[in-house]
This record gives sequence, structure tokens and C-alpha cells, in this order.
Amino acid sequence: MVWSLHITKHQFFSTKMVYSFKVISSTSLFLIMISCVNIATSQNVCPETVCSHNEPVIRYPFRIRNRQSKSCGYPGFEISCGSSNETILELPSGKFVVQAIDYDRQEIRINDQENCLADRILSLNLSGSPFHGLNQQFFMLFNCSPFDYSEYGLNPIACLSGYTYTVFATSSSRFGFFLQNGNSSCSFIRLVYVPVNWPLYQQILSTDFSEDLRLTWEKPRCGKCESGGGRCAALKTNSSEVVCPDVPHHGNVLPTLYLIFD
Repeated sequence: MVWSLHITKHQFFSTKMVYSFKVISSTSLFLIMISCVNIATSQNVCPETVCSHNEPVIRYPFRIRNRQSKSCGYPGFEISCGSSNETILELPSGKFVVQAIDYDRQEIRINDQENCLADRILSLNLSGSPFHGLNQQFFMLFNCSPFDYSEYGLNPIACLSGYTYTVFATSSSRFGFFLQNGNSSCSFIRLVYVPVNWPLYQQILSTDFSEDLRLTWEKPRCGKCESGGGRCAALKTNSSEVVCPDVPHHGNVLPTLYLIFD
């Protein structure tokens, strides 16, 4: 439920306005106004920040651990800065480098610090975190003895391959059947469920999983606020209820506040 409150400075101090509210009591209205002041103050205390130049901008629901207070972010959205000042997100299966954050769409792109995302995918675990894959697709992994894979236009996973074997991943059931049954040099390893960059309907002949993983989150719901030019803030600590001051504002009109409840 989204509740919009738009008032002028004159109305803010008008007793007539208080009596015009049929549903909201004068006490409730006063508490809302006090909350608005507190929220505006908290936004000044929690400004946008970065781990270093050219790194993703961090703001609510994310916060940088040990640099910003817990009230600046939402549980599960803690960010840390690495030894090279890279932006790090820690998931149940380990730490990942944050490549970008799209606050409008509520998406985050992550990759592996050691440049072998395929290896991390084999043990990827998002359970217990607020994130889930945006586009998830099954891939079959195969271990193949040396053969002329360029003939098939395959893209091997170099960081999982060795001198005597090559690892491939495909989402094409037809090509997977060929590798498993029509090519005696290949053996099936396992099936993995991957949050990929591509649309679900697109069949991938082979990939080395070097592209970023795209994750999204449901709560807190700040996408509408961000796309409208506002900046989300917590209504109260550790709550998915958020408020959205509509900025910029002009003249003697106070910011519109969107109170968003799940």
C-alpha cells in the first residue's frame, strides 16, 4: 500500500487542516510529521557513499559495514570494501565483487574476485539472503577429453579445465544430448541452476560464465521511489516499511512523502 501526503508550509501549521482529516486523528498526523522530520535528518546522516572512485554508489537499502550505522541500511544488504577498495557483497556461499547496482529496477550485478565465476556457481547458495536470481536457467556441465571443439563453436570454461580435459556448459538440451551420447570423449558432470544475464527463452550453446550474475530483491520495495527521483529511507530500524521523500521540491511546498507498507 502506498500512501501519498502532499502539503504546503502554510497547511502544515494550519489547525483547519487537522480537522479536515476524517480518518487520521490529530495525534496520528502529528506523529507522521515528526517522523518526516526524523527521516529527513537521517538522510543527511546517511549520505551516498562509495568504496572508491568508479565503484557503485551505496545508499539505502545497502550500507557499508563499519562505515555507516545499521540504521542506514536494511538487514542482509551489508556491503564491505575489499583490500583494493572494491565493493564486496557477502552471500551464504561466500564473497562476490559488486559490479553495479540498479536501484530503480532493484537489481545487483556480481562477479568473482578470482575471475572464475563458473567455480563459484557450482556452490552458489542464495538461501537466507534477500536476493534471488533474475533470470534463472539450467545448464549442463561436461568434462571432455581433448577434441577439436572449435569445429562446434564451443566456448570452454578455461578456469575449470586442465591440460588433459576441457569443461563445457550448455543450456541446449539437443547439444547436451550430443555431448553425452554422440561424443565418447565427453562425460556429464552435473546440472546447475544459474541466475544468468540472458532471457529464459534463449538457448545457450556454450558459455564460460564470465558475465555477471544478475540478482534482484523483493523487500524493501524502493524501485518506484527511486524511479520517481526520490531516495528511499527506512520508516524504522530493521523494518521493510520505507518512506520516499519526493525530491526535488519547489517554493513553499514540502516534499511529497510516500509511505510504503508491505
